[in-house]
Amino acid sequence: MRKLVKKISVVGLAASVFIGLESVVQVAGQSEFDGEKVTVGIVPGPAEDVWDVVVEKAAADGIEVELVLFNDYIQPNIALADGSIDLNAFQHVAFLENWNEANKEELTPIGFTFVSPMGAYSEKISSLDELEEGDTVAIPNDPTNGGRALLGLEIAGVIEIDDAVGYLPTLDDITDNPKNIQIEELDAAQLALVLPDVAAAFINLNFATDAGLSLTDDAVFVDADHPEQLSEAYRNVIVAQSETVEEPLLLQIVSYYQTVEVAQKLYDTTNNGDKPAWENAPVIGEDGVEESSDTE
Repeated sequence: MRKLVKKISVVGLAASVFIGLESVVQVAGQSEFDGEKVTVGIVPGPAEDVWDVVVEKAAADGIEVELVLFNDYIQPNIALADGSIDLNAFQHVAFLENWNEANKEELTPIGFTFVSPMGAYSEKISSLDELEEGDTVAIPNDPTNGGRALLGLEIAGVIEIDDAVGYLPTLDDITDNPKNIQIEELDAAQLALVLPDVAAAFINLNFATDAGLSLTDDAVFVDADHPEQLSEAYRNVIVAQSETVEEPLLLQIVSYYQTVEVAQKLYDTTNNGDKPAWENAPVIGEDGVEESSDTE
């Protein structure tokens, strides 16, 4: 857990830097950034529609935002680290921390975006309680999303995990598996395709939505329905190179994202799945009206 606390404090520092520069950025407006260009790496799915709102807001101030699509969760960080793009926005804190450690990099969050629930989907059962002896459950094969899926199975009462491992458990950390559930690790983008062949699969929301699956109507389990047991490490972030975290242009892009219009688009494109996660983010209801603004 020590690493988690360290990384969240880095996010907090980046946020405080943004707040400190906010007035400068807003006063500068178009005159300072007119003609500038920012490239942002994202993954296909709802993020495209959400970031289109940012693109429009930036264009109104004379800034061109180019969205660069990546089909996996590895290349966006590689591209950011080598300077091919200026920002990326596809991952939560836990994933970033694990990637940084594995690749000896220091990519740094500069603003929160949303919390994306992870759901388990099935064509065979309506609840994880219905799993039978020896059934197979598919999970993402990357450490953080796979670990999150394992924690979801624990929350659902299917398995037990060693508490000492924190938010990154592996199959080796399972301490009890009374139904002898077989857990298959697969590429996150392929999980929706294997639903006919497994009892259930934990699928990231963007891939589930892209496959036509509804978190509300199709998921048999959602980890965010148990917020008291869901780690803050799963809050998603906009990420920059460590040496560019104070650049006003990049912080301006964060300010375009952290708006009511983006919160509404998150609601619309994910069927109220993704939840805005920045400080004082609005809560959007079914009528599109902001219900409150006390999200932290």
